[in-house]
Amino acid sequence: MTKSLMFVADRVEPQLGMERALVDLVGSLHSEVSLVILSGGKGEHISSSVATELLDAPSGWKGRLRAIRGLRRAILSRNSDRVVAVGIWAYIPCALALVGTRRRVVLWEHSILPWRLRNELRVLLAAFALRALAHRCEKVISVSRTSERATRMLVWPFARTVTIPNIVDPVQHDKLEIDLAASQTVNIVGIGSLCLRKNWALAIEAMPYLPEDFVLKIAGDGPERNSLETLIDGLGLGSRVELLGYVQDVTSLLKSASVIVHPSHAETFGFALVEAAEFQVPMVALNKPVMNEMIPEAVPGCCVNPGDPRVFAEGIEVMVARPPSFEQVSDARQYRASWFASASVTEMWSDAIDLEPSYGMSETQSGAN
Repeated sequence: MTKSLMFVADRVEPQLGMERALVDLVGSLHSEVSLVILSGGKGEHISSSVATELLDAPSGWKGRLRAIRGLRRAILSRNSDRVVAVGIWAYIPCALALVGTRRRVVLWEHSILPWRLRNELRVLLAAFALRALAHRCEKVISVSRTSERATRMLVWPFARTVTIPNIVDPVQHDKLEIDLAASQTVNIVGIGSLCLRKNWALAIEAMPYLPEDFVLKIAGDGPERNSLETLIDGLGLGSRVELLGYVQDVTSLLKSASVIVHPSHAETFGFALVEAAEFQVPMVALNKPVMNEMIPEAVPGCCVNPGDPRVFAEGIEVMVARPPSFEQVSDARQYRASWFASASVTEMWSDAIDLEPSYGMSETQSGAN
């Protein structure tokens, strides 16, 4: 059994997908866990039992590079059995900090996807850096099969890869608290940041093809807000589409929903999908990774062919008229309880990080540095 783990994170605030996954994992593992944070605050959600060191570097790549000296000291002084870099943004400074040593790093990957490599320059550049530093990688733990396949090409032949989902413990929600049949509208809900990858324009463009009593509410904020507002005004949808901004607690929003829409081009894991499924609300998403890994096996709903607002609107109407059966909802819930619960995920982690020695580099590989 591994005695100690050191996680290295770029940041733990705000509590977005990767940061939330980290908090849940370090609070569930039974090993001795420590945490080094490159920039930002410690985070109130981190368990007090986790020894935490904040390097207090500025955010961004200048800060990550500036943190290398302190990171090297932290890793070598604690001598943990495993060093786990939380995402590619933490792996690169970790790998550079260990130049001249034989230590290697476990990469817990949340960002590398084919769509992001094609469309997001910062992810592409980080992938080139990962490839250049792949000899420092002991193992890659990806949160989805699609991410694992994309990352495997970058670290081969130096590291093995494995898929382990994030922790999403099941929570029983009573979907019937609100009488949807008596409602004057059919509520369509979307949750996610307003960025190009989330592709909210498609959901908005689908609205003219839906009946007038269908309304769309999107919870989230981001750089695309102004362009989406312009699109809404241009289509004359001001009374049917609402951008809610950041919503801290989306419980009431999900309980009032007839359909959840998720038109994203790509997701690394899909917290929003899994959590919406706990409210027994059908999901309409695109037939793209990782959505087609989740739907309908873990998340009741349907995936539609990307790109056409009419097709997306048809998917919404189908889910409203013929929602998933009780058996489909029950089977999906059982799947989530089996694979995403903390007990299952921590067991997979324990198996994965004990497969290889921490100092697994050959002398030839070590000398090449």
